[in-house]
Amino acid sequence: MQNYFALGSRPRNEEKALVTIGPKLERFEARLFLPRRELFIRKSGKVVRELCPLFPGYIFLETTDLSPTLYKEIKSFYPTIWFIKMQDFPVPLSPRDVETLRRFLQFGEVIRPSLVTFEESQKIKVVDGPLMGLEGKIIKVDRRKQRARICIEFNGNDFQIDLAFELIESLRS
Repeated sequence: MQNYFALGSRPRNEEKALVTIGPKLERFEARLFLPRRELFIRKSGKVVRELCPLFPGYIFLETTDLSPTLYKEIKSFYPTIWFIKMQDFPVPLSPRDVETLRRFLQFGEVIRPSLVTFEESQKIKVVDGPLMGLEGKIIKVDRRKQRARICIEFNGNDFQIDLAFELIESLRS
């Protein structure tokens, strides 16, 4: 059975830690991954697509067995990361957190924009993509930036995550 562990990293260092540690874990039959989201970002008046971590400051480890040897190796490969849930030894993510993680990973490690429309009442309606089924968790919509902010619970904390959307023709009643 696969276990998932959350590792903490300084924000904006997740990719560097992933590249440094990831290849060294193959012999342990473990894998590090970093779910990312594609966002539309305005730079110098132009809109560009950028990849940003889904959970800033988090990297995830998938393994069948987190042995003490693997734990020590991870710490020695990159000392500025840490396991998020610790008692005497790292604790795997809860089933609820794994379900949340898998819900996003079903779209791949890069979460592309959802397709949405706006009803006449200006309420957002998700047609396809990662936002599908999360309409009740949307707390803010920014049409100009093409982002919807959702609030989810993860690792015992409320996380606010911006996900991109692409607008398709509005619905007419």
